[in-house]
Amino acid sequence: MTIHPEKVDNGFLIKVIAQGRVALICDRCGTDFLCPLTAEVRSFYTFAQGLDMGEDTEVHVLPASTRKIDLSADALDAVMLGLPTKYLCNESCQGLCMQCGANLNEGACGCTHEQVDPRWEALKGLTFDNDQ
Repeated sequence: MTIHPEKVDNGFLIKVIAQGRVALICDRCGTDFLCPLTAEVRSFYTFAQGLDMGEDTEVHVLPASTRKIDLSADALDAVMLGLPTKYLCNESCQGLCMQCGANLNEGACGCTHEQVDPRWEALKGLTFDNDQ
């Protein structure tokens, strides 16, 4: 985590940069993997009311008695914004077999994967009485 403070006329422009690797679990296969993380959050802390620093900068108005600024929320925002929306160990991840749960990235599982139209599934358990 890197913090770049800059004094400007009415306050402080603080840029928080999160860089590194984060341990995640793949959404498809459940494997642990390390994902690169890079994100930046810009916040403007001021004692003046009604300032606008643009769309990509959050503005925080501080009380006049402020001596310290807690940047933990900015740091958390930077990390959260850097995370992918879908956690994939790699783009070609095959995931798990829907029948046996085997990791398909490690090879075929041996299950027979019949493509049955799900609309006909209810008829599998249907029995007929031939006595009539």
